[in-house]
Amino acid sequence: MQAVANPAGIYYWGPNAVQGISSNTFLPTQDSTLQVFNILNGCSSDTIQASVAVTPLPISTFSANILQGCVPLSVDFVADVANNASYAWQTSNQLTANGANANLNFQTAGNFTVTLTTTLNGCSSTTTINNMIAVDNYPIASFEPLKVR
Repeated sequence: MQAVANPAGIYYWGPNAVQGISSNTFLPTQDSTLQVFNILNGCSSDTIQASVAVTPLPISTFSANILQGCVPLSVDFVADVANNASYAWQTSNQLTANGANANLNFQTAGNFTVTLTTTLNGCSSTTTINNMIAVDNYPIASFEPLKVR
């Protein structure tokens, strides 16, 4: 977050009145109140305050009902938190879905990475689990009859 004060003069920021320039960048980790006043030609301005509400990142962790199986493999994914504004699922083989719960059908064999991106209050969070899903081809049974003499 960037704060800019006007007009010219010497600026004092925060509750400890730290001298600085007319603009400052703040990275608050909790709800905070920003303060600034300036002195120009020996006169002090009023102290201006602004409240900053810090919203937490949404939680994007998730689980699956099955991690390995044979082609075709249908997997149900569930986000650990169901109150985010949006959910976007994607796999390394380009399967996609939206919503807190998703069912994805893996039609080819391989190991697949799964990513969930969630948003809430304009903030987003992404969790990726590499090689989460392992899909195997069905085994091929074959035999050759023995010759009997």
